[in-house]
Amino acid sequence: MTSLTGSSGRPASRGLLAVLLGTIAIGVFHADGDSKQWALDSLAGTELELIPGVKLGAVRSSEFVGLTGAWIPAMITVTIALLVGLTLWVVTRVLRGTDYVSTLSMGVLAAAGWANIIDRATRTEGPLPGPRIGFITIAPMPAINIADVLTIAALAVWIVAALVRRQARSRHGS
Repeated sequence: MTSLTGSSGRPASRGLLAVLLGTIAIGVFHADGDSKQWALDSLAGTELELIPGVKLGAVRSSEFVGLTGAWIPAMITVTIALLVGLTLWVVTRVLRGTDYVSTLSMGVLAAAGWANIIDRATRTEGPLPGPRIGFITIAPMPAINIADVLTIAALAVWIVAALVRRQARSRHGS
């Protein structure tokens, strides 16, 4: 079995990390786009309750992070700037050979963010970006999509990895 980290705790191969990140990004784009299209095709006008408080149903929203109207282009611009920075940071981590778990989780976060931005750009209806598509509703939150779920999961993995790394450092006195 191949270890993701060498004996020094650093990745065994930058190339493998780059291939994993590319594969993950493609997977995130497809999973997000395909699931949104499935929701629009199969759940239009339908609401399926999975368990109390959790429903599936296609929801189109013109909001962006709770904002509407003139704020949307500004927030999308800020989000794109943050995603460019995050993407460059992930690339830098790959080039430096930084640990896999944190780098992969931040790669998933960047891919999920780009998937949502690209989806809005491709659903454009006039001068403003297109509607946001969500299909998983967990009361009382707005509807979310696969990219949103992956964003939350990636942040959780990154935080846990950072805490584990910190605890390991404190045990080893470094």
